[in-house]
Amino acid sequence: EFAFIIPYVRFRQDAASGQPLLLDADAIMDGRIPRILESRFLTGRLIVPRFILDELKVLANSPSPGKRQRGQRGIDCLEEMQANKALRVSIHDSVDSDHTISMDGRLIATARLLGARLITTDENLTKVARLQNAQVLNVNDLSDALKPAVVVGEKIHLAIVRPGKDDHQGVGYLPDGTMIVVNQGVSRIGTTQDVLVISTLQTSAGQMVFAELYDPDETGR
Repeated sequence: EFAFIIPYVRFRQDAASGQPLLLDADAIMDGRIPRILESRFLTGRLIVPRFILDELKVLANSPSPGKRQRGQRGIDCLEEMQANKALRVSIHDSVDSDHTISMDGRLIATARLLGARLITTDENLTKVARLQNAQVLNVNDLSDALKPAVVVGEKIHLAIVRPGKDDHQGVGYLPDGTMIVVNQGVSRIGTTQDVLVISTLQTSAGQMVFAELYDPDETGR
């Protein structure tokens, strides 16, 4: 059982402690929060609402193997965070007993009451929180910001692994998961080729990159 229980209070903030960080279930199960805090990109006490801990326990006891695995991973991650002496983790007993409010609504309300930043990986929760002018940080936004940018004219050594949407296209992936669509690459599936980036497109799912097979005679490079 988690030992640190705090009542409904607003945390006193100072330069050393930073603004409190309220974690949802997705952020806990994601597992990247301890590394981000240890890097000092974020500082502050970690707060986990009791209803989020309860959600993890429900998932861990689910008959669905996938949900059960995610829930147990969340509980394991939370225990590891509490055991880490460099992190300060508290379980918050909310006074909110209105269970008709959605989980997202309860998280946003708790973050406001505690003066905390809400940490999540949930895109929909991020959008709703921002619409309600709540402070929210999406871990995926940080991850995307740290990905190296691919620029037009760059040559990339790429494994072409599957066909694209159009018949002539081949598709490969960068180590960070960025998809590269290679024109006239379908015949090179299963091989590794030098390709030249010709355009990029930012989508809600991330950056898409379009490339052509690299021809040094044609490019003059």
